[in-house]
Amino acid sequence: MQVHRQRLTWLAAAAAATLACQYAYDNPAERLSAGQVSGRTVTQVPAPVPAPGVAVVLKGSNFSETTHETGRFTLLPLPVGRHILLFREGTARAMLRVVDVALGRDGQPEGVRLGDVAVPGGASLRGVVAVPSGAPQAGVVVDERTGLTSTLRASTGYQLDVMGPGDHLLKLALVDRSTGDEWLGGPLPVTVIDSDQHSVKPVATVPLRVATPAVGTLRFRVLSLQPGLPAAAMVVEVEEAVRGPVAGPLVPDSSGDVELSLPEGLYRVRLSPPPEFESVAPAPQPATAVVLAGLRADVGSLYLVPTTTVVSAQAYCIDTSDCGTDHPCQDHVCSNYRPTPPIPPDLPFCDLQRDGNCSYGSPCFTSGGFPGVCLAAGPWAGCVACGSACTPEGTSSLVAPPMDPAKRQCLP
Repeated sequence: MQVHRQRLTWLAAAAAATLACQYAYDNPAERLSAGQVSGRTVTQVPAPVPAPGVAVVLKGSNFSETTHETGRFTLLPLPVGRHILLFREGTARAMLRVVDVALGRDGQPEGVRLGDVAVPGGASLRGVVAVPSGAPQAGVVVDERTGLTSTLRASTGYQLDVMGPGDHLLKLALVDRSTGDEWLGGPLPVTVIDSDQHSVKPVATVPLRVATPAVGTLRFRVLSLQPGLPAAAMVVEVEEAVRGPVAGPLVPDSSGDVELSLPEGLYRVRLSPPPEFESVAPAPQPATAVVLAGLRADVGSLYLVPTTTVVSAQAYCIDTSDCGTDHPCQDHVCSNYRPTPPIPPDLPFCDLQRDGNCSYGSPCFTSGGFPGVCLAAGPWAGCVACGSACTPEGTSSLVAPPMDPAKRQCLP
């Protein structure tokens, strides 16, 4: 407990010094510090019942926590702007929630109280592609809304699992690295409605075509939550599946935005800290995007989050009602707290080329055509892209080493 208190010293100080908002919840005196986001996950019943063990993920970051036995969660202080939260309960329920953080009268980012968040049942999106013979046989489909990907096969199509209700935007790519061929498709808008919950929803067939030199736009935002590390000091890399790295330097503007005009293709965006910050603020999972002529591929925000911030947020509390049985709230820390284990997702949410026969540690390429390394963990054995962690919930041990840009393979 002493270690947790030390890690939370800065958070407690911030809560005392920069209280921006006051909200009524179970405790009328609840207060949120600048930019904090708080809420409670519940089951969908007439009388809400707390839902523990739900994964809460900040899209584009390594921030992931599970809700307390009371259903409560508190996110790290976020900067002004739009942020996306992904809620997931195993392979059964999923939800995307947009959070807008605004400036308050005191010039500080306002806290956001989400109240009760009911996580509905998810749906699987299943579809096929139309391509002539001779097209590449393997690739990837990405939902631009959530950032989640799945393997695409020319012969059998794809299935994106655990998609929450709302609008999704699918883009597809088949890649043959040996010939340099790329076939692209989309965008395909898909809306998951309440009646689609816990079902497989068929979607329209997508015709794929050969990628052209025509230009589209790739856009993303870079944010650093690590003190002393501005966004402009971070390492930003953009790589195309066939053509390799995009020439830099790729420096965010004063708002952290990066917008690039690029030829059509399948791209991956990597955000990394400078070497002196690698041990305290690890890189988030790379983001995948399909750039189509005349259209914008919007990856959203990519965050560099200190490890101590993730640990602090998991055990943070306003009062004892946040913590559950036998865990009093002391100095904004749930005493003797052990996080509720997340409900396992049972499937990876990344570009994983499954191959139970690959040689452990050997170089390989994912279904999206990106360099990787063979890792083995039961049914997830296969090729994992360099630098990837396969589940935003943090329940997977499939973490590949970073990439050697010169050799286009993972470092040994």
